[in-house]
Amino acid sequence: MKQELEQMTRFGHGAKIALYGRIVKVKDENVWWVFSETKPGQYYIVKEDGSCTCPDFQFRGGECKHAIAVELRESVVQEVKA
Repeated sequence: MKQELEQMTRFGHGAKIALYGRIVKVKDENVWWVFSETKPGQYYIVKEDGSCTCPDFQFRGGECKHAIAVELRESVVQEVKA
């Protein structure tokens, strides 16, 4: 139950970042810079495989809010292009 709640919270934060945060796709690479909500100027690198340089991913190893944000943003972009 605790893990499910944590994942739901992480998804909610990821959705917020996807909607309001700053995500920059690096040209000609499958890498995104996802800027921190709390640390000005700080960004995390999310790779195509879902890995991220943030402390949550590095410590826990599972999908983080930054990777969720990129996944959500990219799915919207693909729908708009279709």
